[in-house]
Amino acid sequence: MPLVESWRRSMVLGISPDQHSPRHLHDPSGVAQLRREHRLQKVMPALQDLLADDSSSGRHLLVLTDAGGEAL
Repeated sequence: MPLVESWRRSMVLGISPDQHSPRHLHDPSGVAQLRREHRLQKVMPALQDLLADDSSSGRHLLVLTDAGGEAL
């Protein structure tokens, strides 16, 4: 079952469904620099143009992650 496997992977990584605050992998002051320097930053404008809906009636959220699942 893919869902069960996903939960197991999350638990192994220390991610708990009872945890209500995100794990911080980086110092908050350095996050902006990490985003600017990440290689996926080059494609972000194209992805925003194609996929994002920034209208007031927009009903979805675009989240870009790297291969490790870290949100950029």
